[in-house]
Amino acid sequence: MVVAVGSESVPKPPPLFSPCSKRLHIGLLLMFAFFCTVSMRANLGMALVCMVNATAFSAPAPTIVSNHSYSNQQCQGFGSQSTLSSEGYNGDILWTPGMQSMLFSALFYGGMVTILPSGYFADRFGPKAIMFVAVLDYVVMTLLTPLLARSNFYAFLASRVVMGLGEGVMFPAITSMSARWFPPNERSTVAAIYTSGVQLASIASAIFSSRLCMTPMGWPSIFYLFGGLGTLWLVLWWFGACNRPNDSKIMSDAEKIYLNIQLNHQHSGTSSRKLSQAPTPWKSMLLSPAMLANLLCQFAFNFSATMFQSYLPTYFKDVLYLDLKDNGFYTAIPFIGQVVSKNIFSWISDHLKKSGVISSTTGVRFFQAIANFGTAAALVGLATFIDCTTPTLAILFLALFGVSFGGGIPGFTTSLLSVAPAYTGTLVSLGMVFGMIANIAAPTIIGLINTNGTPEEWSLIFYTAAGVNIVAGLLFILVGSGEMQKWGDVARMQTVRIEFGEKVFPEPKTTRAKKQHSVNDWRL
Repeated sequence: MVVAVGSESVPKPPPLFSPCSKRLHIGLLLMFAFFCTVSMRANLGMALVCMVNATAFSAPAPTIVSNHSYSNQQCQGFGSQSTLSSEGYNGDILWTPGMQSMLFSALFYGGMVTILPSGYFADRFGPKAIMFVAVLDYVVMTLLTPLLARSNFYAFLASRVVMGLGEGVMFPAITSMSARWFPPNERSTVAAIYTSGVQLASIASAIFSSRLCMTPMGWPSIFYLFGGLGTLWLVLWWFGACNRPNDSKIMSDAEKIYLNIQLNHQHSGTSSRKLSQAPTPWKSMLLSPAMLANLLCQFAFNFSATMFQSYLPTYFKDVLYLDLKDNGFYTAIPFIGQVVSKNIFSWISDHLKKSGVISSTTGVRFFQAIANFGTAAALVGLATFIDCTTPTLAILFLALFGVSFGGGIPGFTTSLLSVAPAYTGTLVSLGMVFGMIANIAAPTIIGLINTNGTPEEWSLIFYTAAGVNIVAGLLFILVGSGEMQKWGDVARMQTVRIEFGEKVFPEPKTTRAKKQHSVNDWRL
């Protein structure tokens, strides 16, 4: 079927949501990759409340100071040894809160080592093999966790650093894969699909881990389950993925033609293994206001995500005194809200942009404002109104956090994919450096503040995270962008190979042939 566009006829775009859509298959494999890696990382948050002795290093009873909403009498006794044991918190490993924070931080120290080179090599040589090795690293370290945790704390700590080497690779490689496979007007939708694996992993690790803790095998079964799922992904990825549409042998010709036309403006002149031969414009990239806004939003995003993924189970045990089963349910709430909202927000964003109602820049700014300011409001609510007497009210603020947080996908994440598509892996690597710094900062700050697990300490933690989100949101509203920046438009440059190297000259304005289709020809 063809559709007339001006004086030309072009094929109707093959649907993304079709059983035969290869790009949908790639999107689902990316989602499963996120699911496996995040679940193998995040399951430690719930596992620790089962592994560690619940009272060995905590205050003997809830210590309440003035100006808090619940009384010592109302919550007295909830944190006793007998009560915690009956609720499932009966671990026998003696690790202090500081040691536990070290375990959360260690993974991200490893990520700092690989994050910058991973984006570069993903852009240059393709992300398929890089992702395979990264997930293999996760799988091996996860399956070794029960042995190492019981043997020696520092051996387990070292394994978390090694796992972090894979953590630093994943997001840059996945976004590089996205830039190779998905046209600009589908990226918000597809980004919502594959990043849904993060929330699905957080939901699954919270709910299943809390129940696996109470099985005869206990907490080791958590790591065996999610390590096994990672092994399954390795098989599916090796046989089902390829670096570029032209490399696929199981794909319709119509879809290949569609993607070649859509992606030609950012891939033009590249080999099958290299996305761009143009030199990386480091100075312009690092001084770009739009990029700086993305970096700060990445910091706020990771700070908040790490806090919730790693510490919510401890917060619910220390402040709300939930039993293990309810702890898993409450921990899953914000991630359920996020996985729903991010897909709805992303569909709305793409629909409004395709219809010409809003520009790309207006879209990313609007949804990022929802993400940052909604998240800040939820954190302030948790800090101000929630204690052990109001656990039901906590559901409202947890849901608000999750729903608002989902705006980051059609917000700054889409901006990262749009400002310079040819350098996506490198840009995301820079973003992830800021994200890794936030991932390290969150456990460090929480460990310094949260020495006794009191409500006042947790309130200060939530207020701090709210402030970070407000600052990031204000900057993005002012200078955030959803358009390709001048320094990232490699279609304006023409690479000329000569015998002794390469020279780059401006591309003539008449390069585009009359019959070549613009990316806008597909916005039907």
